Amino acid sequence: MSLSEKTVERLIRCRRELLKYQYMEKPHVFSNDLARVLNIKPEQLRQDLMATGIVAGSNRSGYDVNKLIAAIEEKTNLDNISKVAFIGDVSLVDVYKNFIDSGFIEFNISAIFSFSAEKESHHGIPCYTLEKMPDIINDKNIEIAVLAVCPELTQEMADALLLCGIKGIVNLSSETITPTPGIQIENYDLLSAIEKVNFLIKKDEEIELIKNKISRNERGN
Repeated sequence: MSLSEKTVERLIRCRRELLKYQYMEKPHVFSNDLARVLNIKPEQLRQDLMATGIVAGSNRSGYDVNKLIAAIEEKTNLDNISKVAFIGDVSLVDVYKNFIDSGFIEFNISAIFSFSAEKESHHGIPCYTLEKMPDIINDKNIEIAVLAVCPELTQEMADALLLCGIKGIVNLSSETITPTPGIQIENYDLLSAIEKVNFLIKKDEEIELIKNKISRNERGN
């Protein structure tokens, strides 16, 4: 069964939550409880899980956590993670290193490329200057690049990575990369995410003000 992007996203989130329980003795979870944590409908979660080949959990104990994790990893190819390179801001590696050390992310950061490699390695990961990208990416068989450069250079770097043989880019720049045949692009705009959260907060505040105003008017009458 072919999975939609949304289904894959939900399954990956589901797996990350399940990993918190994997070392408990005989861990099980009910779909209703898991759906509540993930903030999705239980029916949607059960449908997603069925796509992995897990038809249903036990009425008495729910789903076997470790079997779910294994099924999700196989279906979403998380048991076969490609090698990854970071391009640009080295400090971002520090952020993701915490996730990797915690066991929630298992990808292999094989190289860091920057405009000036001030040191030979960072957290044990080899560092190189940008001109070495073609040779290193080919030699290490790197397929995914996390791109964190200034907006003016984003598309230029994406084009260069395509020529280097990169098959997928996670773009952390505020500049959107134009979709290109032969390469998977995931644009993640942190600035837009902050602006969206700010909008939702202000919207909630406005709703609360209106409720308070209505409440005061009702008490006044």
